[in-house]
Amino acid sequence: MCDGVKRETIQRVVTTVMGEKEGDAMRMRARELKEKAKTAVEEGGSSYSNLTTFVEDINAFRNVNCPTF
Repeated sequence: MCDGVKRETIQRVVTTVMGEKEGDAMRMRARELKEKAKTAVEEGGSSYSNLTTFVEDINAFRNVNCPTF
C-alpha cells in the first residue's frame, strides 16, 4: 500500500527545481512547453485545428444520419 510521497523527497525535488543548475534546465524546458501548448491551442494551431475538424466531422455525421425535416 502506498503512503504517499515522503517529506524528504518533496524537499529534495523543490530544492533542485528552485536552486540548482538542473532546476534552471527544468524551468527553461517548462517555459518552452508552455509556449508550444499555447501555440497549439491558438487559432490555427494543431490542437485548435484538430478539434475544429473533429467538431465538423461530428456535425457532418449527424446531418447525414439525422436529417432535419
